[in-house]
Amino acid sequence: MKIIPKPHKITEVSGGTFIFSAATVLPDGYSVIREKLAAISSSFKSVEPNEITLKLSEDCDLKGEEYRLEITPQKVEITAKNYKGLFYGTQTFIQLAFEHVIDKVSAMPCVIIEDMPRYPFRAFMLDVSRHFFCIEDIKRQIDLISALKINRLHFHFCDDQGFRIEIKKYPKLTEKGAYRAQTRGDGKPHGGFYTQDEIKDLVAYAALRAVEIVPEFEIPGHCTAVLAAYPELSCRGEGLPVGDRFGIFMDIYCGGNAKTVEFIKDVLSEIAELFPCEYIHLGGDEAPKMHWRQCPKCRAAIEGNGLKNEEEFQAYLTNEAIKHIKQYGKTAIVWNESMNSGMLDESAVCQYWWENESKIAAAANRGRKLIVSKTAPFYLDYPYGSNSVKDIYKFNLSLPGLDGDGEKNILGFDAPLWTEYVSEADIDFKAYPRLIAAADRGWTDCAPDYADFKSRLENILSIFSGYGVKYATLVDAEPGYFRARKSLRKWKRISGGDKFAEAVYRAYIADKRKNEKR
Repeated sequence: MKIIPKPHKITEVSGGTFIFSAATVLPDGYSVIREKLAAISSSFKSVEPNEITLKLSEDCDLKGEEYRLEITPQKVEITAKNYKGLFYGTQTFIQLAFEHVIDKVSAMPCVIIEDMPRYPFRAFMLDVSRHFFCIEDIKRQIDLISALKINRLHFHFCDDQGFRIEIKKYPKLTEKGAYRAQTRGDGKPHGGFYTQDEIKDLVAYAALRAVEIVPEFEIPGHCTAVLAAYPELSCRGEGLPVGDRFGIFMDIYCGGNAKTVEFIKDVLSEIAELFPCEYIHLGGDEAPKMHWRQCPKCRAAIEGNGLKNEEEFQAYLTNEAIKHIKQYGKTAIVWNESMNSGMLDESAVCQYWWENESKIAAAANRGRKLIVSKTAPFYLDYPYGSNSVKDIYKFNLSLPGLDGDGEKNILGFDAPLWTEYVSEADIDFKAYPRLIAAADRGWTDCAPDYADFKSRLENILSIFSGYGVKYATLVDAEPGYFRARKSLRKWKRISGGDKFAEAVYRAYIADKRKNEKR
């Protein structure tokens, strides 16, 4: 059966088929599920009536996102303990329906499918700071990832190039921080933001599709858009434009300023109220600390709190933010640089993207929860020549050095789509089919079989074609040597050429190495 993600267990039942047609009686309630089923059945002709039922049962032995799909000649029954399970069972049924269309009906075999995910955290990250996307574009992506049983949208809403969510207490964040004058010298203004009402609507839309939105509020770096709106929150206090290029910026939050700490907590309070999710991402990557060393307030704060260096100061500030969001019942996620000091709150989940693999594995062995987003192969903005669909499918989320306990602390994956060089027209090609491969490996607990995956891929791509998805073909997504080289050259041509950004990055890395030796 051509189902993605591959189900945990399929038991074929002999005798007959279930004919899905316009005459099939659809379940009452569960409006989104019913709409999705109705959209398919309405395109079929009518034959003998039968029915699809959804059974939500607290007494069943299913847990979490598990579901049971039973198909008999007269009835389809999907059973789960919660709404997510019912939704996922419906997605499996829809794929089966498309696979077995004959003469304007779907004649699917009678089976029992018992299914559950391998990992609880299966995410797609969309960067809406570097490139602003309208609400409808985001909703479209939620529809697509929900069909793949990806259960989280990591919402990277602020960075150097734009702050995208209305914060009532700090209106300049969107009045000024949401707009930049140009991008890499193109002379074209770019910007936009989401009102709190739009965010509430988006969160509700996602929840009905079994997707939780995880917001990311970057601290202490990647905050030029904030500092453009409120320059007093930086160490230098100088007016800055919203970032109009990409890379690393040297100005970060002044951690020694009491107003900065108050600001961070205020913003997190509004974010926590807007997003009824389990996690809030606190960023923590690529935070140059040169200005902290020269700032009297930061030096005083480091000494006054008995800290050894700037890395410990970052952990101190992050721990203050973690303590604050715990009041709202939230768990923090941070990029792995936040762990450099060794004093990060143990409850924080580490999102691993580069370097220090052995240190990350050791932390997981000691009990730290871990999300894997290793640059290769999970960064979806990278060309297929470096991160192919096959690379993602065959990647093992386990890290060298993990013991049995460490393996259990892997929550899952997060596949980021950074949008420095990506627009609405590029998302489909960049994300699919790589995201399909990630979804399959994040759900399916079996040995990877790429030939089997490709045989199942055909059906979901056919469905996505019907939705108008402009995905990459396997010729592009699984390039040979010469095509891979060509895609890498094109990527370098698009993303390169900013000599100032490259110089800043080299300075940041050199300073980072020096600081690690202290």
